[in-house]
Amino acid sequence: MFPYSKIITPPGAVLSVSITPPGAVLSVSIKDKDKDKTLPKFFALIDTGSDSTYMPWHLVGPLENSGFDYNVKKFKNFDGEKKAIYALDISNATIDFFWVDEESREKPLLIKNYTNLLIFLISGKIGLLGRDILNKHVLEFNGPDFKYKFT
Repeated sequence: MFPYSKIITPPGAVLSVSITPPGAVLSVSIKDKDKDKTLPKFFALIDTGSDSTYMPWHLVGPLENSGFDYNVKKFKNFDGEKKAIYALDISNATIDFFWVDEESREKPLLIKNYTNLLIFLISGKIGLLGRDILNKHVLEFNGPDFKYKFT
């Protein structure tokens, strides 16, 4: 099992995200295999309460110049307020996952292929790894020891 990361306390535009106490964080690199383009690597909090995966908007830049397919998704948030959010639409993706140790060093963890991903864009410095990806993995938390396992 890996220890929780203690390095990040992010703001969140769509969801209020904070890693206090320390939480389970991975570094993630997403490649659109059809376009042969890779998004910049980012930290993502493992969030079993999130339906979807989110990444920081600033890493993508202006969408019309990004080279990635995107669209706007409309939804109601937890209190019923109507929202619209941009999402990258990646039909054939490879994701490289890296474990982040307590000194912020990244260690390769695993690589997996996915189809029909929507990666939502939020402000802030950290993303969220949601159930759209997590449900394809085995995830085990050991809260008392601040450790987790991701396979």
